[in-house]
Amino acid sequence: MKDAHNLVARLRSSGAQLSDDDAVAETIVNFNLESSMNVSSVHQSARGNTGVISITSGHMRSIVDSFPEVLQMDCTHKTNKYNYQLLAMVAMDQFGHGQSVQYSLLETNADWHMAKCLDHFKRANEHWRFVRIVIVDKDMREVEVVRQMLPEARVLYCHFHVIKWLHETIRKSTKYGAYPADVLIQMKHTITNMTYARTEADYETHRAEFKNLSLREGRQELWDYFEKNWNAEKKMWVMAYRIDLPHFKNHTNNRVESLFSKVKQHVKGHLTMHSSLKALLTFQLRKEEEYYAKVEMPGTLRDITYSEEMNIVLGMTTRWVAAAIKTQYDVAVNPDTVEAYTFVDNGDVVTVRRGVHEYMLQKEGWECDCEFAQMMKLPCRHAMIFKKRGGSPFVIPFAAIAPRWYGQSRLSTEGISEVAKPFVAKIFEPDMPATTRTQTEQEKYRRMQQAFGRISGELALFNDEAFDTAMKQFDEWWHSLRQGHTTIDQTIHSGSGERRDHDEGGGGAGCTDSSLSGGGGDSGGRRVVVPVVVPTVVVAVVRS
Repeated sequence: MKDAHNLVARLRSSGAQLSDDDAVAETIVNFNLESSMNVSSVHQSARGNTGVISITSGHMRSIVDSFPEVLQMDCTHKTNKYNYQLLAMVAMDQFGHGQSVQYSLLETNADWHMAKCLDHFKRANEHWRFVRIVIVDKDMREVEVVRQMLPEARVLYCHFHVIKWLHETIRKSTKYGAYPADVLIQMKHTITNMTYARTEADYETHRAEFKNLSLREGRQELWDYFEKNWNAEKKMWVMAYRIDLPHFKNHTNNRVESLFSKVKQHVKGHLTMHSSLKALLTFQLRKEEEYYAKVEMPGTLRDITYSEEMNIVLGMTTRWVAAAIKTQYDVAVNPDTVEAYTFVDNGDVVTVRRGVHEYMLQKEGWECDCEFAQMMKLPCRHAMIFKKRGGSPFVIPFAAIAPRWYGQSRLSTEGISEVAKPFVAKIFEPDMPATTRTQTEQEKYRRMQQAFGRISGELALFNDEAFDTAMKQFDEWWHSLRQGHTTIDQTIHSGSGERRDHDEGGGGAGCTDSSLSGGGGDSGGRRVVVPVVVPTVVVAVVRS
């Protein structure tokens, strides 16, 4: 990496003007040289373009090391003039705020590109197996890739987008017919009730209500759609099936959306790839400095409405953590509520009962299998009540509050091991498949959807006249397809030389990645970045 840095420095000192590709290469090299804990990767696509650029700083890695349970993912558009998408992965810190743990610039949002992003995440974070929840939008099509790459995690849909998606489906779609206004209002309430149902019985009750509404006047289409696409995946969006997961009360992608709103103030659609990447790294550096300033701020928090014991918690942790513990503390010190609990001491384990509910409380570590303890990883009311019954001077088991929740606990990179290859560049090379198989109709449909999604993004940038011309040509091609002619007429891609080439989707079953050793970029497309600068260094750094 230092050789590459020195080469770029010599080019600059000679007065040579770096291309955008070379400038991107310089930025990535400098990023890795800033800290041995920084990790980056570049993956070339099948067409020789830069398919994915991923970066992870040491601070990002320390966040995952301390808070690996929940990962939120989303993509945003218009981050540079080449229409690359920005994928952000966000975890949560001890303040309850979102912290970026990876940025990836994607040529397009396809399976291959998503797989490379997650490859980088796993390479950069040794505790990637501790990820228990990945929250995505309903329109994120690469759910299966996430499931395959993070097999220990449950993929959940963002509640906000679930409700919005279903509301839009019943309101706008002509496919299922128009429903009366009063019926639509009832459907919307039922959709919300299904989403936030806290028991399976409640969900089934609201589902039956939705069925009665959707089947009115002999209609069947909307109900069939719901059964196939939503009820079959109910564990991804219904509250009842995520209660015992360590989600830290995260049910939406609000933290990612908030991040994008701030990033978009600096990363604009007219920027070059180098300017976009530079702005992104500058933004991230400022966010890390803000975090360090917060955890190193002197003084101790106090709240006049808190008891002395709760103020000890507040002084140890943060306002967000203390507020969560207070919900349990208020129950534990309420004499009317405490009388409803019974305890059976079995030695190392205590059985806690209240009515029909039963919980198991471990004395060592004060871990409980109740909803709060499972979703927050903090001491619950059952541990507090048991301590109070035993005559303990303190109700709250302070030792059960992990150091990661401490307010002045700066997440250090000291406990993080260095990655063997902090920088990796991969070039795409197709293998000769030993055998071929017939693609299923579903596989072909999925590939077509991805291709048309990329085409739509390009067409939307044309002016009205060019857009109408392109749509007319697509209509002509569609009529040809109906007649069994698959060849695209030459007129369809006349004038396309002015447009940028796109990757057809990256990799596939018969393709592999190999170490990069050369290749450059031109103004019409995005090429692999680093080999433009120093192909010999890439072989030395990347080759396994």
